[in-house]
Amino acid sequence: MLRTIIVDDDPIIIRRLKKLLEQTNEVVVVNEFQTGHEYINSINKEIHDFAILDIDLPDLNGIELAKKIHESKPDFPIIFLTGHVDYALESYEVEATDYLLKPIDPSRIHIALEKVKKRLDVTDTVLNRIESMLLSPGKIAIKVEANFLFLEMDQIICIKKDGKLTTILTIESHQNKAKENFYATRDSMKDIHQRLDQNLFIRTHNSYIVNIKWIHEVIPFTSDTYKLKFKHTDEYALLNRTKLSELIQQVK
Repeated sequence: MLRTIIVDDDPIIIRRLKKLLEQTNEVVVVNEFQTGHEYINSINKEIHDFAILDIDLPDLNGIELAKKIHESKPDFPIIFLTGHVDYALESYEVEATDYLLKPIDPSRIHIALEKVKKRLDVTDTVLNRIESMLLSPGKIAIKVEANFLFLEMDQIICIKKDGKLTTILTIESHQNKAKENFYATRDSMKDIHQRLDQNLFIRTHNSYIVNIKWIHEVIPFTSDTYKLKFKHTDEYALLNRTKLSELIQQVK
């Protein structure tokens, strides 16, 4: 499922577009803004695969907004909304993935989405090549939006299923203090677990993978689960009772 954000100053256009996107069963709209500055201030707070921008925004021209986005995310897919063909031609200057003319033709939605998926696939291929060259022993690469992050396995505390996303908690030493970091990715729990050190990590629950070196305490929680507490954090994970013996063997 693709995730997008819509930026348009017309609430009626937003509602219409959101409905058309959701009818494809391929896209979920995670947020919507009426100004470019609102979007820029929130761009890194919500994971999304592409953005749909009105070109004629009240505070910041959509073309300029796209340029700002591409300064930090050069390959990020952008679809422009416009009521003028001339603007559509201008959109190619910032390597727009596609554009939609107002009023929106529903058939064009599918064409635009195919272009987004193709661009994302190309980006994934390039990043996979980078990963194969840069990944060193003891590290794992996870994809956050359109980027790869290389994390030290020793610093990963636990990995949690969070709806359609997977959240990774790490702790690193920062000025003699333990600093928590949370990373959200669309990589599946199964895929991540397969790429981890199997001597270090265990799937303790459908929703949790933990690093056994960071476990501090095992506490009875419910009739069929334990609560795992970790060093240097108040975060916890769950352990199925059926996994307790496996955990004890792996800790030995």
